[in-house]
Amino acid sequence: MEAALKDGYHLSVNNGGDENEIEHSCNKEAILATMFQTDDEILILNKLPGRRSWVRLVYGNEGWTVLADYTVDLESLIRTLDPMVDKFCDECEASLK
Repeated sequence: MEAALKDGYHLSVNNGGDENEIEHSCNKEAILATMFQTDDEILILNKLPGRRSWVRLVYGNEGWTVLADYTVDLESLIRTLDPMVDKFCDECEASLK
């Protein structure tokens, strides 16, 4: 989320209802306060008028698979998460030994 905000996106959060819980926000605290209320949510990212990207988060999954799906135009933004995911996976593997 922080990388998306730094890159100029406005975020909306949908926790599965007919309407988004928060619309076109750049307020990190407000977005975080709205997230994690359900097991499955979609972050909708808007940067350009008429263009809508999204990330689906499923919190019941293993830690490294919480990011369940996303639109392909976010690939470069998603790649910024790779070091964090690698670190998490290394820590998980170490704890299993």
